[in-house]
Amino acid sequence: MSRFLLASLLFASTSALAVPLQFTHQGRLSDSTGVPLQGAQNLTFSIHPTPSGPDVLWSEQYTVVVEDGYFSIDLGSGTNPIDSASFDGSTLYLGMERDGQPLGGRLPIVSVPYAVRSGVTTDLDGGSVDASEVRINGTLVIDSNGQITTDALPTGAGDTLADLGCTEAGSVAQFDGLDWTCVAGAADHSHAASDITTGQLDIARIPVGTGDSEVASGSHSHDFSALTGTVDASQLPGDLRDGTTIGGAAVAAANHTHAPGDAATLQGKAASAFATSSHSHDPGDAATLQGQAASAFASASHGHKFSELTGAAVIGQLPVGTSSTTVARGDHTHAPEAVDTSGKALKVCSGSTKKGSTGWQNYSSNGIVVTVDISGCGFSSTPNIVSSMSGTTSHWTMTGASMVYNPNKNSFRIFINGINDSATAEARQYAINWIATGN
Repeated sequence: MSRFLLASLLFASTSALAVPLQFTHQGRLSDSTGVPLQGAQNLTFSIHPTPSGPDVLWSEQYTVVVEDGYFSIDLGSGTNPIDSASFDGSTLYLGMERDGQPLGGRLPIVSVPYAVRSGVTTDLDGGSVDASEVRINGTLVIDSNGQITTDALPTGAGDTLADLGCTEAGSVAQFDGLDWTCVAGAADHSHAASDITTGQLDIARIPVGTGDSEVASGSHSHDFSALTGTVDASQLPGDLRDGTTIGGAAVAAANHTHAPGDAATLQGKAASAFATSSHSHDPGDAATLQGQAASAFASASHGHKFSELTGAAVIGQLPVGTSSTTVARGDHTHAPEAVDTSGKALKVCSGSTKKGSTGWQNYSSNGIVVTVDISGCGFSSTPNIVSSMSGTTSHWTMTGASMVYNPNKNSFRIFINGINDSATAEARQYAINWIATGN
């Protein structure tokens, strides 16, 4: 069992309002024989409204380092703050436990000397005051509704501005620290333009003119000489006529006309020097073209012989092809043409089976067989076939690779002697290579 000695209790509050506060609590712990405790201790502190009973206003556990039994802890500094509203003037009690076991009875929480003085407010500086009413020397100044009472006004004074008797034009009410009085307002004050945010200025207060420090009137106009850019047709007078001047230069109306004789002024040429829009030409007019007579010019449908051409013809102008009425390109080639004994053209076709998947089948105790497909060659009859076998190993010991069996226009067969396992043949990549000729 442990016991403890209360050394002191200090109250500290951060505001006059109901906000969290902290206590600094100090004491000394010893065991049941009176030997002071040492090291970290698990202590639980609580605040109660009565010396005994289950009601708890606040509780929090701390790990406190004890030296020779002495400790000091700021209650309310942990995660559970103490609400100052709990301190309503009634006596509260502090409880203490070590490892869940109470350490004596609850102790009443009392004030330190200056905390007693704080019960009476002498000065307020800054911040706000939350009170039900305000009295000065016993006189009610502000009631519970937040209204200034008539008792707070000077003796004989009314409770409205009219009671001050400010009758002179421009006078304003002013409080001199003791009473409200009437004083003359400053008539010659001024405002910056940025201070004016509402309403509309009278035109008489605006500097209207044509100078750099003035603004233009809403109904102003400009001379054409002051304009820049292109004037839109809609900005011109509707009754504009020939000879009207703009900026000293004459302009013509959009719907003006010209007499035929006006052409005499075009490039200094007379009207007779120009053809009408509906003129025509006789064939004999060609005699005036570059000084050459009409007979010197060919008709549009004329032609030329090859012997009359000079230079090289463009390939796009030649009939290129393989028929008797076309010409062959310069880079064409010819394949040699093979024929049989009757003079009939021969077709040559070759190929190989796929290595590793030729399609070998077991045939006997010492042989394998494969059927080779040659239908893709398109022979119309059975061709002549020459064959051989390739592989990765031991195929030189085999026989039958050049012996063709059952040939026809679509396939032939090869029997290999010296191996009886088709899987081994595929693993060794045994393949049949062949050449077929026929028609």
